[in-house]
Amino acid sequence: MLEHNNIVIFAPPRSGTKLLANILEDYGYFKHGEWFSQLSTEIKNNKAVRREEYLKEVWSRSENEFKDLKTHEHRLELYEKVDRSVITIWPKSLLEFPFMLYEFSDYHWVCIRRDPWQQMLSWYISSKNENFDGIKTSQPVIFKESTFRKIYWDYHKICRLQDWLVKNKSATLIDFEELIHGTSTKLGVWYKVKSKDEHANLESLVENLDDVKSWYNKFEVTRLKN
Repeated sequence: MLEHNNIVIFAPPRSGTKLLANILEDYGYFKHGEWFSQLSTEIKNNKAVRREEYLKEVWSRSENEFKDLKTHEHRLELYEKVDRSVITIWPKSLLEFPFMLYEFSDYHWVCIRRDPWQQMLSWYISSKNENFDGIKTSQPVIFKESTFRKIYWDYHKICRLQDWLVKNKSATLIDFEELIHGTSTKLGVWYKVKSKDEHANLESLVENLDDVKSWYNKFEVTRLKN
């Protein structure tokens, strides 16, 4: 994988994107960070750095999507291509995806895939605790069905997009468990894991676990029927 000059990491939150970006940085790649994650990052010195507090959404859905698109276009104008670079992208809106495919058409795309149940729990818990960097200990949370439903379908939408990228573009699919345990051979080199999964015991952080399992099974039935 390291024979590619520039790399895009395309995967949902809590799937090992930061770990992989840090590994690539160790091998000489310039790390742009989560450049297009505008709610959680701001641009400083040609890098996306984490905001102290997440931006709160105060507009209606349509207004918010319009504002997001304008901000995305602005960040695209600011982006400076650097030789041997890595950028992590996670489109908040699929409206942004065509821009990313075009802008990074000559980059190698890397997709990370995590077990869906583990992915969804970790994603939800991190979001509620605003703890995507693992700098504090997440507290147990009560899941809401509407929010969990969105995460469920977002996960499977991104899996379809990842599969399309692997089939139709220059793309590599990496297994999360192999990456986090330092055993992935997809990089083609030895690497050191400097971080750990802060949500090691996910189910213990779900206060209404039986409800969440029931929703998950219901969504699975619906998805597999389609």
